[in-house]
Amino acid sequence: MLDHRVECGIVPRVAFEVSQRERRLQRIQLSRHQDLELFHGSGVNCLSLDPIDGRYLLSGGADGGLCIHDLYSDLGKTKRTCKAICKLSKHEAHIFSVSSVHWYPCDTGLFTSSGMDGTLRIWDTNALQQVDLVRLSDLIFCHHVEVAQPNLLAVGFKKPWVVLADMRTGKACQQL
Repeated sequence: MLDHRVECGIVPRVAFEVSQRERRLQRIQLSRHQDLELFHGSGVNCLSLDPIDGRYLLSGGADGGLCIHDLYSDLGKTKRTCKAICKLSKHEAHIFSVSSVHWYPCDTGLFTSSGMDGTLRIWDTNALQQVDLVRLSDLIFCHHVEVAQPNLLAVGFKKPWVVLADMRTGKACQQL
């Protein structure tokens, strides 16, 4: 009914899109058939879905821990729990809360994390080891890995500027 009114020009397309978005949001609910294996003892601060396959979900916790869930585990079962295939406690990851996590855009073999301990960490997913550490002078609120320049990381923290860090050198290289 509403589609026909949009096609005839009676209802503007933007109004139609808004109504459809609202309708979908009102009907959204948690799945009763899929769950994630629990890991974080406190809240989850950040999530990143791997950009290659959409298979691995990386999470950073308020407790400083990191976890990777395999969203394809137990496929085919009616009720399934996605397994946590990688668990790093706060003793292995960040001392304080994790503020941001990102997969490396070109390869799921690397991911980055930053936290309230003032560190930006680069991780080897396969070896499950930290490969580099960039120490900054303050609490890190977020960071971003750019697809066009995957060696540069933009880091936002308590100061009113952004710092660019170079993954190749492991150092902050520019302040914007």
